[in-house]
Amino acid sequence: MLRTTKLITISILPDLLKKAEKLAKEEDRTKSELFREALRMYVEERSRQKNLKMFSQSLEKMRANVKKTNSTKTDQIIKKTIKEIRNPIFKAKSTE
Repeated sequence: MLRTTKLITISILPDLLKKAEKLAKEEDRTKSELFREALRMYVEERSRQKNLKMFSQSLEKMRANVKKTNSTKTDQIIKKTIKEIRNPIFKAKSTE
């Protein structure tokens, strides 16, 4: 039977290992399950942080564009800015 997981070796401080062992025991799961879940959560959080950063940059760009024009065409400026920003965001998501 083929393994669906890969075996790795990691170095960890003894104190952190004790905490992980205690937590795994409390949750009635293996250390492997615990570390897989921790890594999954870390990867998801990084992805959320990247998206938040892109959103924040987009918002700043929109604000800058609106201030530069100082006109009543705010809706058009925002739509144009969103369109400019979406291209790199969608490209980044497709490479994840």
